[in-house]
Amino acid sequence: VEEGKKDIAVDDVRALISAMHLKPYYAKATVAIINDAHRMNSASSNALLMTLEEPNPESYLILVTHAPNRLLPTIISRCQNLTFSELSETQIKVILSSSLDSSEFDSQKLSTLCKLAQISFAPLGLSAYTNPRTGKISDSKGASKHLKKLIGDYKIIAKTVHRYFENDNATNTLEALSLASAFAEEKERAPLMWHVLKQEAHKKLLSSSGHDALRWANLLESILSAEQLVTERNANIQLQLSSALLSQ
Repeated sequence: VEEGKKDIAVDDVRALISAMHLKPYYAKATVAIINDAHRMNSASSNALLMTLEEPNPESYLILVTHAPNRLLPTIISRCQNLTFSELSETQIKVILSSSLDSSEFDSQKLSTLCKLAQISFAPLGLSAYTNPRTGKISDSKGASKHLKKLIGDYKIIAKTVHRYFENDNATNTLEALSLASAFAEEKERAPLMWHVLKQEAHKKLLSSSGHDALRWANLLESILSAEQLVTERNANIQLQLSSALLSQ
């Protein structure tokens, strides 16, 4: 995806399809990867669908996504589903500690990043500092600066959201809405707010039963729907964040 663009454009998909129809020169097959495949818009999805209906026997196309529900059902039906295993906290710590300055990231900070990441590196937002070919962090200083700010933001959001979910009185509600408004003003920070909201609602769901479990399940669904409206239909971030918070 080009910098500054939210969607994978149809021209990008068409260029990829044209390249995949060329006969491989060295290897026996051509392999292409579409990362964040859920970011394809309707036009690019339909362009890809034509290729999936009549695949080139000498090519392999890999779609990577953490949100398969946002892909067209017709695309999913023509793909083989492979689920990657989850990363353990130990694995995340080892990878981060080998890439970052240990003097800046002690065990406590690494544990905080693990809580934020949970099972993958996606919530850490390190793609801008990572070599796409090797998957390793190529800009250690930039990544360190980014992660230190991320830790600070995460602690504030998690504390505020947790307090609001525990007791939605007037003070906690106002604090949560004010925080959502502040993060909505900076689009690059909004994904963290969405992630923590989903994370905290999921924790509540797992620790509840009966009517309470249904309540948290409905809240989690509302958060996912609101986030989808923002990412796919360019809905107002502040309005959707506030709506998600008040739906509990």
